[in-house]
Amino acid sequence: MMKGFNKIKDERLLLIQLKNIRIVFFFQNLCMIALLVYDGIKDGFVQVTQNPLWIIWVFSAALLAFLNLRISVEMESGKPNKRKAPYYEKVGMSLAIGLIIGLIMRLSGSPTRDSLITGSVIFICVLIPSSIIHYLRKKQSQDFDD
Repeated sequence: MMKGFNKIKDERLLLIQLKNIRIVFFFQNLCMIALLVYDGIKDGFVQVTQNPLWIIWVFSAALLAFLNLRISVEMESGKPNKRKAPYYEKVGMSLAIGLIIGLIMRLSGSPTRDSLITGSVIFICVLIPSSIIHYLRKKQSQDFDD
């Protein structure tokens, strides 16, 4: 272990350190968005989506949303029990959203292939978080029953 770097054990200092990290994260995202908006104004939106910074920002946002899923499920523990929807309803909802987006694209003049791909991607992107939340809620209710 390097000299000068000690592990922080005081919870108050840990919270301050986490707040500092959050501020830096916010500032970095703000700068990335500003650069992407500048590129969008200067070169058009197509150039923005080809920028590697765009990919980093999208993946970072997706990762943050994924990591916050567990926190949002834990926050629900104090709320009264809602009716738990069966899993097939979540799959059906995801499929309906994907179909609607695909149909909207097809009706707006997009080629059939592009509409199918977009609808499928939307279906998968809605189904994955729904499945994770369903699993976490199911696990939480089983832990509560035990």
